[in-house]
Amino acid sequence: MSSRTSVVDEFVDGDRCLRLSNEWMTVAIDVDHGAHLYELIDRRSGVDLLYTDPAGPREYTVGGWYELFPNAGLACEFGGNPITAHGDVQHARWTGDVVPAAGGDIVIALSAASSDLPFTLVKTITLSAAAPVIRVEETVTNSSARRLPYLWGQHVTFGETFLAGSVVDLPMGALHGSIELETGSGKRSAAGSGELHSFPSPSGDLIDLRRFPDHPLHAMLFSDALQEHRYAIANSALGIRAEVLWDGAAWPYLWFWALRESREGGVVACAIEPQSCEVPILSDAVAAGRSPSLAAGESVSGWIEIRLHVA
Repeated sequence: MSSRTSVVDEFVDGDRCLRLSNEWMTVAIDVDHGAHLYELIDRRSGVDLLYTDPAGPREYTVGGWYELFPNAGLACEFGGNPITAHGDVQHARWTGDVVPAAGGDIVIALSAASSDLPFTLVKTITLSAAAPVIRVEETVTNSSARRLPYLWGQHVTFGETFLAGSVVDLPMGALHGSIELETGSGKRSAAGSGELHSFPSPSGDLIDLRRFPDHPLHAMLFSDALQEHRYAIANSALGIRAEVLWDGAAWPYLWFWALRESREGGVVACAIEPQSCEVPILSDAVAAGRSPSLAAGESVSGWIEIRLHVA
């Protein structure tokens, strides 16, 4: 570390958490509960870009930024065993600590194991001393004696303060899925395909999802494999542009989930998620022949980073 970076080791709701800071951003990680990254604060504006769950960093359901593994969607069964919704790794206790690094960077080395399926995970989280960049590098290993399927994704979820007035810059490409709207006569939903700026809505017109909607809506969209593995969200009023880049070999797909609930205190969030597969539930992905898999002892690695810019 250097005079430009700092680490605070603290307990929040009984969990060990690490708070990392450089000149541009502060990042908080719940090591004891999924290595959940529950704050990403732009220090210039004081804005937390991520969705803050009112239940706190341990009891979250929306996130923050957490990991989906070895399942990415609803709970299911595989090989006669129950598989947790979104995978059990999001709730696992990770072990690790700050490790020496060159140039004043903060590097956290972490490891965990899945209880749903016999995989081990190791990752490093690096906060740069020289730039507004947080980077995660990770390796998953099949620790069993047989080939196993998995789904793997990064559930990066932005909150209302940052989303209000923001514009999403997403690589051109087809998306497919469904949109649900709330109207005076009730909820209406429709499935379709299109691009983010012109997706069919249940009312029969096209909706532009590059700007977060100011009316109740639930969208769950899935990409085909992307040619570019990056996106950005810019909020000119706040002067913040967040750029997300990742390893397309590990996560060739992208999911777009947006929710604005009508109820008082309801969820207002948008997750734009690099994913290993376009099928969200492990058992369905296996049945469709779409899930990635690892042979006994085999590993796969990936990286993802968020860069902050002035909008």
